[in-house]
Amino acid sequence: MTKFALLAALVALVPANVAFANGVALANTASQSGAPQAAAAAPAVGQMLYSTGGKKLGPVYQLDASGSPQLLLDGQLVTVPASTLAVVDNRIQTSLTKKDLLSGH
Repeated sequence: MTKFALLAALVALVPANVAFANGVALANTASQSGAPQAAAAAPAVGQMLYSTGGKKLGPVYQLDASGSPQLLLDGQLVTVPASTLAVVDNRIQTSLTKKDLLSGH
């Protein structure tokens, strides 16, 4: 019961304009015109990462020291630059393709 009370207290502290996607808090980034924009992405280990066009790359294997996600692609450990990440349709997506990642960007 104590865990529930703690969780309820934390939820009460979250501002009303914050949405959650796969357990990650996302700020409401709608512009003044009402058009949605991509939010800053904060990937977690095990979370699926997508490339442009919504193609699955794979789950995040680990995070490097700077917080950038690392994936296993074709047997290689590949780091995806955090600057290429965005939340699109409640998914963490990189602007790079699998080919870009395997070739070293």
